[in-house]
Amino acid sequence: PDPPTVRRIRTGDAGSETQPPSNEIQALHLPPEFRGTYFLRWNYRVSKLLGIEDGPDEIAAALNAMFQKSGKRFEATNPEPDNAYVEFIGELAGAPQPLITVEVNTFAPGVLTFEMPLDRAQMAAALRAVAEIEVPFEVELEIVDDGEDVADPAVPGRIITLFQQAVKVVREQIWEELALVQSIDWLRPPQPRDYIPFTPDQIIFGVQHYVCVFGDGELRSYSFPHNLGTEAFHLTVRRNIGDGRVLVLGTDYTVKIPSANEVVLDFPLTAQPPTLNSIALVLSTAGPRSAFLAHTHTMAQIIGLLDALAAVYARLEHIEDLLPTPNFFGDREKSTPQEIEIPDFLDVFPSARLPAGFNVKELVEGKADKLPRAPGLLPAIHDATVVPISVPLPRPEPSVGNVFQNTTSTPLLVPGGLGRRGGYLEPQGYAGSDGRVWYRLSRAATTNSFFPVDFERELFLLHINDAMWAPGGNFSVSFDLELQLLAANTRAQILAVIEVGSAPAQTTPAPVADNLENIVWQPAPVLAQRIIVSGIKLKHHFGAAIKRSLDNVISAERLLYTTWQAAQVAPPGPSFVIRARLIQFDTENSVRGAKGYVLASMSQAKAEVA
Repeated sequence: PDPPTVRRIRTGDAGSETQPPSNEIQALHLPPEFRGTYFLRWNYRVSKLLGIEDGPDEIAAALNAMFQKSGKRFEATNPEPDNAYVEFIGELAGAPQPLITVEVNTFAPGVLTFEMPLDRAQMAAALRAVAEIEVPFEVELEIVDDGEDVADPAVPGRIITLFQQAVKVVREQIWEELALVQSIDWLRPPQPRDYIPFTPDQIIFGVQHYVCVFGDGELRSYSFPHNLGTEAFHLTVRRNIGDGRVLVLGTDYTVKIPSANEVVLDFPLTAQPPTLNSIALVLSTAGPRSAFLAHTHTMAQIIGLLDALAAVYARLEHIEDLLPTPNFFGDREKSTPQEIEIPDFLDVFPSARLPAGFNVKELVEGKADKLPRAPGLLPAIHDATVVPISVPLPRPEPSVGNVFQNTTSTPLLVPGGLGRRGGYLEPQGYAGSDGRVWYRLSRAATTNSFFPVDFERELFLLHINDAMWAPGGNFSVSFDLELQLLAANTRAQILAVIEVGSAPAQTTPAPVADNLENIVWQPAPVLAQRIIVSGIKLKHHFGAAIKRSLDNVISAERLLYTTWQAAQVAPPGPSFVIRARLIQFDTENSVRGAKGYVLASMSQAKAEVA
């Protein structure tokens, strides 16, 4: 694999009267295949030993440690995969700087790979007469003396066979030109039969029946797709002439019933095939059930209906013009908009390692040095095959990356660890392991993705009933959200959602008093925004608005930072529940043993009913 390299992104500049100064930025690129260790050299200084597990924070710390005098001179970020952008700050800001160089300490050998094409004329000729052949596969090396050009045919070289193995080559089974095979209608396979079609535009009344005439002078087997959906029926076959006799089953013909929608008649080979339309068939169901197919007409097909409806519509328009505008608030007390106070939310998690009385507000002020040793951050697990969990829980190492389900009828205690407290896994709940600990999981809808439950947080929950706002009213809520990772060795994802639902009551055994059964949430959220969390705190602004029209039609909009957009879902009625949550936490796949703290704060939250 290629060794790490450094390239210049932006040259430092002291600026001028019309242009502000800019800092030097250089990018350290670590190829994904590189598995060694390395030093960074800059301006006659050398850093400590670094490896592929070190991220931007470790790289910046190693560069700053090259100076005995304290102070930050380098800052590193990860704006694109496999690259660390190093910015010269502090005493090195606003000036061009020499390029950082990389010195590889250990270098894991690469894997020699090559492609051997088999779609050649010689191979096709060898496989033309046989289905497979066995041929020797050899790797040869040509060696020349030092300083000689191996590509020069005049330079003598020695051929050495490095590897030899017999391999089997099989002829191509399905050609690309024949990859798409035409599907066969197995209800009517390709055989000599005449199919009498079923006509769905007829009106069936009384007992269901099917009538047709058939015969062509050649075929002796006929299939009738009657589509009556039953094998319990009466069948009559007769000559299609005046005073025609009824044919005898078993003598004149035989019957087969392949399915509830088809019947097959076969005539013996000793008799002449039925001539053109010489046989009539009547099939009626044996049960008393009646079926009526839809029989629709357009208004224009019913004589006079279209003109009559047009006259009624014109009279209604005239009446609506004469009526005053309805006032739904005539009997209501005049009300002012109601403002709902939503308390601020501030939390740091996992929190089991935090001492009692720990002041989380100091973290908001940037005092992260008081945090104890960083706990573990748990990744999501993507598993299409969920298996029952064994009791008691085995060690977490062999089960890493798999999802298990509590198929018993009793809750199962999942122990804590890595700064988390334990909890009970309810029946039918999910759990998984990252190799360090077991933890509970929640499934994202019907996908194969499962996310740690310990990192889900509810920001607020409100219940709005229909008496709080009248037809024509509005409900709105908005809030600011800040997220940050502290003492972390990874980046993380979290999903901010605003959800709506209803609060139904249990109705059995009747009669029952007012109660709360369970809140039923809509399958899709009003707002869902994916947020990538790092060591830099960012502010996000979200909200939702619910509108109630004069005819009680409920609609919803979402506020995404500074833009209002139409939401895909809305509450089921004027009484609804709305909440905001942080869900679907995940860490970077490339970071094993992720650790750190998540700081989440919500402020400026306000709701209004008008």
